[in-house]
Amino acid sequence: MRLIPSLLLCSLLLVVGCSDEDTVITPNFEFAPIDDLTATTTSPTTVTLRWSAPSAAGTVAAGYLIRWRPASLDAGTWDQATVIDDPPPPSAPGDPDQLWVLGLPAGEALAFAVRYTQGTGVSELSNVVVVELPESPGEVPGCAYVPAGHFDMGSPANELGRDADEALHRVTLSRGFFLGRHEVTQLEYAEVMGQQPSYHRSDRGPVEQVSFFDAIAYCNARSLREGLTPAYAIDGQDIAWDTDADGWRLPTEAEWEGACRAGSVTALAGGPLTVFGCELGFFIDQFGLYCGNDLEDDDNTGPFPVGQFRHNAWGFHDMHGNVSEWCWDWYQADLGADAVVDPAGPATGATRVLRGGAWTSQAQHCRSASRAYLTPGNANWAVGFRVARNAPW
Repeated sequence: MRLIPSLLLCSLLLVVGCSDEDTVITPNFEFAPIDDLTATTTSPTTVTLRWSAPSAAGTVAAGYLIRWRPASLDAGTWDQATVIDDPPPPSAPGDPDQLWVLGLPAGEALAFAVRYTQGTGVSELSNVVVVELPESPGEVPGCAYVPAGHFDMGSPANELGRDADEALHRVTLSRGFFLGRHEVTQLEYAEVMGQQPSYHRSDRGPVEQVSFFDAIAYCNARSLREGLTPAYAIDGQDIAWDTDADGWRLPTEAEWEGACRAGSVTALAGGPLTVFGCELGFFIDQFGLYCGNDLEDDDNTGPFPVGQFRHNAWGFHDMHGNVSEWCWDWYQADLGADAVVDPAGPATGATRVLRGGAWTSQAQHCRSASRAYLTPGNANWAVGFRVARNAPW
């Protein structure tokens, strides 16, 4: 269930668009071009491309060539356009394909086009789509930006693996924020806190064996270390959150799910969940670590180093598995069906929310909507956290 390295994947699938040398292919205009390419802006530096997989002379296409260029793109400027590495393998003819293009220049108008390959031939350009990206909100090292907006939190009644506490309801996040691209690592935690609590030791592994109180203490300590205003006032086990502070903090449950979904509406950020328990499934296999690392190697247990699996549309890794992640909210079973703005959970409770599933979890517990909870003083080898910060505007 490990993610196949991109170079090996390209080799296995004969995808020609994995390097800058794809221009050696001679166009073969017998292949009808893709004509339904669309592009959607999902952040100031991210665009989601969608199209239908073509049929090349009655067979499945071998691979895609995808490029972008400022303002305009045509056959005459194709060779000067920027190559997008690691395009997805083609689906069955007529089925939808998509690609998240990250790291684009904010504030610019960009043109995108797709070709597909088959044998030694290549199609003409697809229809060209142009999108205008908004201005960048700035950068925080190690983080990606989550824009303000709304999404449907929870799961529909027919979603595989759905639990009773996942009422579907509209959530509005009134302001954008920054969130760690991956879980806090053991090295990052040790540099701030001067200790290494994890059971499975690895500098790049996610820190685990940390309680909610440990995560809160880390946020404040890191804030002070970096000259930021701590987000939390700590009085024993009573924690008060200053929502206007610029320091590090835990995401709310709603912020976490919004970032995990990254505009998706399926059970996983990459697509639907089609398996249950510890079965192998394409999307969960590609995006998350679940059911004990490696189903064929019982001796190799524990979370993986962060960032080993595919990121979602906004650049976040390991939100489906690896370690479960503390959120700010006290857990409540009934989220209700009413639309809410900036929810942060009830004022009191007995347990705090965990999100994202873990390396020990079954596939259905790693869905975007799946919820769990734990007493805040508890810690175990399947629980860690990632950190957030308010945007400075």
